[in-house]
Amino acid sequence: MARILIVEDNPANLKLATLLLTSVGHNVLLAADAETGLALALSDQPELILMDIQLPGMDGLTATSILKADQATAGIPVVALTAMAMKSDEEKSRLAGCDGYIAKPLNFRELYIVIDELLGRPAAAPTGSGGLVTVAPPEADSLQPTSAGIDERWADAFADDASVLDIGILQYRVGNDRSVVLDFLETFQETTVVIAQALVTACVAGDAGSAGAQAHKLMSSARAVGAVELGNLCAAMEAAGRSNRIVSLAVLRDPFETELARVNAAINRVRESVRSSPKSSTGDQQRAPIETGSQ
Repeated sequence: MARILIVEDNPANLKLATLLLTSVGHNVLLAADAETGLALALSDQPELILMDIQLPGMDGLTATSILKADQATAGIPVVALTAMAMKSDEEKSRLAGCDGYIAKPLNFRELYIVIDELLGRPAAAPTGSGGLVTVAPPEADSLQPTSAGIDERWADAFADDASVLDIGILQYRVGNDRSVVLDFLETFQETTVVIAQALVTACVAGDAGSAGAQAHKLMSSARAVGAVELGNLCAAMEAAGRSNRIVSLAVLRDPFETELARVNAAINRVRESVRSSPKSSTGDQQRAPIETGSQ
C-alpha cells in the first residue's frame, strides 16, 4: 500500500486519519505543522499528502504552493482538508495546486475514494470540478441523528445515550471496526481535555480570537464522534470568536461545558458497556475513563 503524509495540527483529527489509513494497510507519516510537513515531504517522498488548510504558522495552502514549486515534490498528490467546506476554500485549494479536496470531519469512504483516484487505483468514480478530485457531500438529512443501519453489536451500548452520541454518524465517519471506533472515542476524550480547557480560559479572559480558534479545533472532531449538539455549540463559538462577540462567547460557555460533560459521560458509559459485553474481543484494549467536564 501507499506511504501517506498527514499534515494536521488537531490531535483527534490526526488520529482519525491515521486509524482510517492504517486499517487498510497504508503507512503514515505525521506532521503537526506545515514546516515539518515540508521537511518530511522532501526527505521521505510520500506517495500522497493529506494537508490541513488551517495550520498554526504557515497555512496548508502556502505549504502546498511550496511543494508544487519544488521539482523534487511537485509530483506528489496533495489533498486539502478543511472543516469549513466552503466553495471558496475549494477554489483556493485548486489554485494553490491541490489535487484533491475533502471536507472534515473525515468519512472513511470518501477518503478511500479520493486516495484511490489520485493513486491510480480502481475506485468508484468521484464527482470533481476543475480537475480537483472531490466527493459529493452527503445530503444533510443523512447526517441527522438516526438509529437506522446501526450495527447490532453497538446498538445496546449506545441506546441510552442516543440524544448525546449518534452512532449512525460515528459509523458513517469511521466504519464498524470495534477497535477503531473505541480508539477514536478514547482519543477524542484525551485530546478534548486540553482544547476545552484552552477554550474556556480564552472565554474567561475575553480573548475572542483564541476562543474561536479552539472552538474550530473541537468542532470537526465532535461532529466526527456523533456529538451533534456539542459540534453545533463549537460552531457557534467559532463564529462568535471570529466576529469578536465576547458577550456571545460568555453566554455559550455554560451550555458548552454542560454538553461536553454529557458527551464524556456518554463515552465512558459506552466504553464500560463494551468492556463488560461478552462480545468484546480480547484485543480491545481500554484506557481509563476520562473525568466529565472541561476542568
